[in-house]
Amino acid sequence: MSPFDYDYNWIAILAMVVLSMALGFVWYAKGVFGNRWMKLNNMTPDQFNKGAGAVVWIGMIVGSFLQALLAAWVIQLAGADTLMDGIMIGFWLWLGFVLTTYFGSYMFARRPMGLLVLDTGYNLVFFVIAAGILAVWKLLLPPVVLLR
Repeated sequence: MSPFDYDYNWIAILAMVVLSMALGFVWYAKGVFGNRWMKLNNMTPDQFNKGAGAVVWIGMIVGSFLQALLAAWVIQLAGADTLMDGIMIGFWLWLGFVLTTYFGSYMFARRPMGLLVLDTGYNLVFFVIAAGILAVWKLLLPPVVLLR
């Protein structure tokens, strides 16, 4: 069983990559949570701006693509086809894989719990919205099959 054994709406998956990036720009903007995030990371704006090179952005795009693809796969495996089904799958993916992974790492590194809330909060919002959309978008548009 592989995620590549299924048909996907690739337009929806790519739209979720765009959503992830747009949400990140808003979530971590200085006027939203960006200043708090930098403070909790003991980072100045200059330090932050110097570290945001092409490798970082390419990594974020690839990671966002894999998150959207695997969320779409789980949605298909679960047979989810309503907005609420997708939202619940997004929540459980976040709880089971994101929060638990970050929590252990942050505890061992003794990172601030406020930072855990900011970082996993972004992921919660993304997974819930993305999985909700992915569950219903396949009903609105025929899948664009690129692999199979």
